Amino acid sequence: MSLRSAFTPLVSRAQRGAQAAAVARRTLVASTARASESLFVHRDTDYNNPKIPFTFNADTLKAAHNIISRYPPQYKKAAVMPVLDLAQRQNGGWVSISSMNAVAELLEMPRMRVYEVATFYTMYNREPVAPNFVQLCTTTPCQLGGCGSTKILETIEKHLGVHPGQTTKDGKFTFIEVECLGACSNAPMMQIGDDFYEDLTPETTVKILDALAKGEKPKAGPQSSRRTSETSQAAARVRVQYASLPFAVREDDFLQIRPVEDVHARQGMTGGGEALEGVRERARQGYIFKLGADDPSVPLGQIQVPNSTAQAFRMQNRLDVQVAQLHQPDQAYADFIELQFSQYVGRADMWRLGMLLEKSSVHVGEKVSLAGGAVRATVTGIHRGRHRYSSAIVTAKTKTIYRSKSAQTYLFIQLCQETWEFDEDGERYYEKVLHGFLPELFSRWKATGASHLVTIILFARVYYDDDEVGYMERHDLTLGLGKDYRGRWCKDFFRVIVDFERKADWNAALREIKLRMERSEREILLDFHLGHLGAEQHDQKRILGTWSFAYEGNVLEAINLALNPFDEHYIDRDLSRTGLSMTVITPGTGHFAVDKNLLRLTTERMVDHGIGLDLVCLTKMPLHSVPLFSYLSERPTQTEKAKPATPDPLYFDAPVHLDRELTDCYSLAFWVYCSFYSVTHDKPFRNDRFIPRCKMYEIQMLGILDHNLTTVIVPLLDEAASDDRIAFDSGLFGSGPAPKPVAGTSPNSLPSMSTSYQSARLLATRETDDASSLKQLQDRLVALNPDVAKTRDTPDTPTPDTLDVPTPDAAPAPRLPNGPHSPSVRSGVSSEAVDSIDSGASTPVSTPARRLKNQPSKGSFASRFGASWLFGALGRSQPSHPAAAATTVSRQDVATSATTAPRPTAPAPMSLPMPTRSDHPTQPVPILAPPRVPQDDMARSLPKSMPRSLVASFKPGRSLDDSYRIKLNAAYGRTARHTTVNPCNAATSADETGGHNRRWQHVRATASNNGQHVVKWRSLCAPACLPLTTDFMPTPQDISTFYEANSYDIACFSDQISFLVKQDLAQENLPLAVMREMASQRLSPAVAPGTETKVLLPGDSISAGLRVGGASEVLKDARGAIYLSWSNHIHRLTFDPAKQSVTVQRFVRKVRHSTEPHAYKCLVWPYQTTGYREATADFKYPNVDARLNFNYLDRLIAGEEDQLTSSLRYWRTRYLLIPSGLDPTVGAMPSGDQFNLSETLITGAQRILELLGRLQWPKRPAGTASPLKLLATTYDPAACVLDEGLMTELERVTGGKERTETGLRMKGMTLQAVADLMNKDYNGLIIRDRRWLQKVHKNSFTGEQYCSWLRATFVDITTVEQAIDWGQSLLDKGLIEHVNDKHLFHDNQSFYRLRGQYADARTTAPPQPRRKRKVTMSQSIVIDLDPASKSDRAEVAVLHADIIHNARNAFHFELNWLGVTAGLLEELRGKCSTVAERYGLRFVEAPVEQIKDISLKCAYRTPIHIKLARAPPPVADTHDGPHPYEYAILCQRFGFVLDLEASSRYPDTVQVEYSYRGKQTFAHSQFIHQSGLALVQCLGEHGYLWADNRPFLSAPSRGRGEVYPGISPKATKQEQATELRAQFTAFCADASALAEFYQQVQSNVMNLYA
Repeated sequence: MSLRSAFTPLVSRAQRGAQAAAVARRTLVASTARASESLFVHRDTDYNNPKIPFTFNADTLKAAHNIISRYPPQYKKAAVMPVLDLAQRQNGGWVSISSMNAVAELLEMPRMRVYEVATFYTMYNREPVAPNFVQLCTTTPCQLGGCGSTKILETIEKHLGVHPGQTTKDGKFTFIEVECLGACSNAPMMQIGDDFYEDLTPETTVKILDALAKGEKPKAGPQSSRRTSETSQAAARVRVQYASLPFAVREDDFLQIRPVEDVHARQGMTGGGEALEGVRERARQGYIFKLGADDPSVPLGQIQVPNSTAQAFRMQNRLDVQVAQLHQPDQAYADFIELQFSQYVGRADMWRLGMLLEKSSVHVGEKVSLAGGAVRATVTGIHRGRHRYSSAIVTAKTKTIYRSKSAQTYLFIQLCQETWEFDEDGERYYEKVLHGFLPELFSRWKATGASHLVTIILFARVYYDDDEVGYMERHDLTLGLGKDYRGRWCKDFFRVIVDFERKADWNAALREIKLRMERSEREILLDFHLGHLGAEQHDQKRILGTWSFAYEGNVLEAINLALNPFDEHYIDRDLSRTGLSMTVITPGTGHFAVDKNLLRLTTERMVDHGIGLDLVCLTKMPLHSVPLFSYLSERPTQTEKAKPATPDPLYFDAPVHLDRELTDCYSLAFWVYCSFYSVTHDKPFRNDRFIPRCKMYEIQMLGILDHNLTTVIVPLLDEAASDDRIAFDSGLFGSGPAPKPVAGTSPNSLPSMSTSYQSARLLATRETDDASSLKQLQDRLVALNPDVAKTRDTPDTPTPDTLDVPTPDAAPAPRLPNGPHSPSVRSGVSSEAVDSIDSGASTPVSTPARRLKNQPSKGSFASRFGASWLFGALGRSQPSHPAAAATTVSRQDVATSATTAPRPTAPAPMSLPMPTRSDHPTQPVPILAPPRVPQDDMARSLPKSMPRSLVASFKPGRSLDDSYRIKLNAAYGRTARHTTVNPCNAATSADETGGHNRRWQHVRATASNNGQHVVKWRSLCAPACLPLTTDFMPTPQDISTFYEANSYDIACFSDQISFLVKQDLAQENLPLAVMREMASQRLSPAVAPGTETKVLLPGDSISAGLRVGGASEVLKDARGAIYLSWSNHIHRLTFDPAKQSVTVQRFVRKVRHSTEPHAYKCLVWPYQTTGYREATADFKYPNVDARLNFNYLDRLIAGEEDQLTSSLRYWRTRYLLIPSGLDPTVGAMPSGDQFNLSETLITGAQRILELLGRLQWPKRPAGTASPLKLLATTYDPAACVLDEGLMTELERVTGGKERTETGLRMKGMTLQAVADLMNKDYNGLIIRDRRWLQKVHKNSFTGEQYCSWLRATFVDITTVEQAIDWGQSLLDKGLIEHVNDKHLFHDNQSFYRLRGQYADARTTAPPQPRRKRKVTMSQSIVIDLDPASKSDRAEVAVLHADIIHNARNAFHFELNWLGVTAGLLEELRGKCSTVAERYGLRFVEAPVEQIKDISLKCAYRTPIHIKLARAPPPVADTHDGPHPYEYAILCQRFGFVLDLEASSRYPDTVQVEYSYRGKQTFAHSQFIHQSGLALVQCLGEHGYLWADNRPFLSAPSRGRGEVYPGISPKATKQEQATELRAQFTAFCADASALAEFYQQVQSNVMNLYA
């Protein structure tokens, strides 16, 4: 698109008028005659008449038969067009009348039909043409594209001296004009012979013609820098003539196009404009671009932009624009760019894509790609600061946000007490889910084009009292019964409504969701237990249990059950989707009371996987911070004078020898993204509307009661606790004496005045262990360090009886500085005050009475009440005691201001005055740490081995060992994966940008301005992947103190290049290529899911921080270091040019907390099953050391190792080649032979192996045999191992002991000499007795082996085609024959043998008894998935394939790889699938593990048990093998094929090994349906286990639109699988149908053996 630039002055008015006149004049051009149009009626000439003979040569005839074989015999005339093309090629580039007649005879069709085709299509030339046949496209796209085809036409005419339709005098070129050739994106273009030459300019056109005139072969394809037709920087570049610009520019300068104030012109356009959405200021609406080379072809005063850019910015043609020079490009740098994609993109691919965009400009709506289009993404957002921009410049420090529109999504809907209650607007909460949130979510999915794979689960927790537990024990109803962390009896229920489904419109699923939610209350509280009662006990039915409140729910358990299968996400990974998204929908306020260990474990797992959780609350925003997790934790107690520093309670496990005090703690998990959906449809939100925060159930029920206020009775409070309340008030306001300790309690703590479960739990579980062990430990340390006694005897500051407040004449204190040791006000923690540590951890909540007595002297209502009154709203519990916290935290959803308390200069004890009125609402007061005390004496007493960084944190009055241990535990707890907080303090000064929390800020480019009423729809529709960059890095002191370090060097040698390193990069700089691959592999989610990258360049200081991103700067010339961090690991990669090696430094955090797994028991109702069942699971801490071997990985990358081991967590996916049940389309063989179905299926499997063998890495020399072998049999795997001849051949094929003679020539050799060579032992040709069905073919060999032997033995036979021709020649001459004398020679599994006079009288020796034989049944090679080198890295995988194959069964392939671009795998799968369909086969994915173990990996899923209504009859003695009737139901009745045989079916005398199975055993034989939709394991007389084939069903491009035999076409594959299961279940439940089928099978078996 051309735009008028608004330079001033641009052109004069006279010039503009002349230009307008020129535009008004149009030139009419007459098109020239085409060569194919010169004559429609044939006229005989001396060079073109029927008397001139034409016959197909051997090569053309063979190619023609190959084409004809693709069509059914009765429709072979459909091959007329490709056969005509073959005739034209043989005839020198044109078709004569004789060649057309020969085509008609070959296809057995009337000649006139051939004439009609040849005269209609311009691709057939009716007149002779020169060897270089130049066809120039002059249609509209080529006239407009680039310089235009008119200039190319003029260039060709001038250079060749001919006009269209003429041939040059030397006879080398014929030139014509043609219509569109289908390369419009690369216009202008021309075709010469079979090659396209695109992106032409006059200069490149002349170069091409000159090269052809010299007999050279010029480079075909685009003549520009782009590859194929993909959009590249060169192709999408803005074009302008430098003379049009009023300022001096250079190539690669950044300029900006700004629209002139012409709003009407842009508003007139329809569609587009995505770059301008959300950009309000015109200054941010400009298009920034990188200037390309000077383009004189662009008219002066015009600038041409790509059409996609013009559409995005709504720029019309001939629009006036301004072009400005960016004098300060750094002001146009992007802080964040957001990319969306709808395919699988690995983290390594994200990293490469980010590096590809560096130093380029992007705009919203721009399409970007990687690896030749294998990875595609769209720019959907650009941010700088808090503003959105239309375009910007990408730098090494730009953070890239990757959002997936095709993720695996879990929707958890919580069922609890509040679910069935009314909101203040009169709508029940479950109705808000069904009629509000879910419809809106599904509508947004549809609008954004999301294609998520969705699982919807209802989860609930039900509590039981002692009476109900006794009832369940008496009636054996304790299935799934357990205790929560507080010791209350409960059961956890999970109902899977939708599992692994993909729909175009999810609103259709709302009816099923509503039905399951409405029935859930009865199903859980009544029907579940009633179903387990005996028939005689049904009269005793009763409702059991009560719903938990929302805050008591089993939310963490639901999350961990979903994480369990994701621990092995690299196995059976869906390569069409990226990421795991989890959303919890709750009627609560975002607060959950959880088990401490489970919260810690969940945090570790979420961080390790790099997964976030979207929490959607159906209530209004509470006054406390959210998302909030409360838990009980131990806190070490000391003597009355001690002031222990409290470590992060979540990561603190108290030793058993210390006194422990349980206390309530609150924390925020940064991996939770909280939203509040409190939409009131009939009450639009207004800013001045009052929003209540407490609700009274009785008043809310007025609509159900008779609208009579007098009938509403609010229950009175229990007066039994009046003394407690008096003591509470006295302690709070200081107007009376402190309450006395309760007998039996510690003197340092008082019983809670609250009846909340937390405080009651504290009092019930507080331990009173003897503290003598602590005193002994302190005395021992004093003996070792006498100076410590000084610190032990340091008295504490006296504690006043009342709160400290500043006196009226006190001088104002300066503003407190930030930092861990900043002075602070006296907090309300008094003698048990806490220290603020740098991790952001705070003290847990202490017991209330004495702490409330010492609150800070702040005259605000909020400061006096703290959290005591607020926590009554958390989870509907009674008011709990106040929370004293040492640090504050900012809220991610509301904006508040921090309140800094002044430090009093002369504190005096006095009573707290009553609050005064204020015009402004008060805010919670930050509770800060106590003032710092000089610690010089302690510093002198420290041993030299103790880190100096801990000196300042030790407290006086505490033993050295205790101080050191506490601080170490505190530091070890500084993972920053959660933030321990005072929930009432919503100050903005919290450390939201500290620690690992800063990892997630890179997916939140801007904060919400109105967080109270905003749902994070962007995250819910397109979840973000964990960013690749982070600002967090431990300090050098932390690394030296709290990390274990080790390092090793990886030497690089040019003679050992790994298959993981791209060869051309290795030749340029091998160590640099190795380091790049090391970084890329560590970014792979299979290796380290949560990896982030940072860079340290020369001159940077680690103490000053690391650069985010910028890895490309290091990987270009190996300067600096790359830091990669995840979980508790940090790796530093550096390159030593002198040693030609890469140094790897590893820092592993020492873990001091318990890492014991969490055992869990629950009740699950899986999808498509009939009730709840008990399920067990173990939630395990991530252990990077146990699952990864980085040293081996690095040696593998360097070429020192060559095998993938299980410790590498390599990706694994399994493919099956199965008979499809459809007729093959290949028809006859090229020679005209007709194969039966079994022969066709075997040939198809061999063709797939040949396709994969051609991809072997390193590339094989042309003409060599395929490295993948196939041995055909009619036996199943367990039976074929008893075929001695087959096993002998298998050993020879895999043993590598053949001694083939080489260097011979076939030409001139006698038949007897060839026969003698064939009869030699171990010469590469295996001649043996072969069993096929019920026949034994003596001394035979296969056509495929014979071709391989010919090519390996004779130097004059190098190709497969030559070998086939020689084989047919030897068959015609009588040397060999087909065993059934019915086929010509083919390079497949057909059996051949030497004719009688040439056969060697061989005798098969009887098998010798052996010990247990070891048989290898598979083969492995490394294949190159990118033979065209589209990617910038090595794209290789290890392929495992079967060797022995029965055409009736599945043939197995397994691919293992590390960090391969998923798009290339999809391309390979598509190629294999295309070849398979021609031969009546189907190439489908299948799970690696047996379906019996599905529930062990994921508790939400289980195979469906289908029982037989009638047991099969006993097996007759004549039949070998168990379960013939059960197998017949699967294979004969329902079209299943054998996938894997049970391990027990193999004989004990044979040890069978598959390279891809390892030690995996299969309990039952497994079958797969010929459609690929389902898998079944046979249990014998107990029936079957059924499971849908999830890898096949979840892929969006598998089997689309196919009609499977016996299955009616449905909208989705899931519905087809459901229908198939329904048919199978109905048959197995029909006893009469089973009996009839058994009789039929028995008759067939008896007839076979008769």
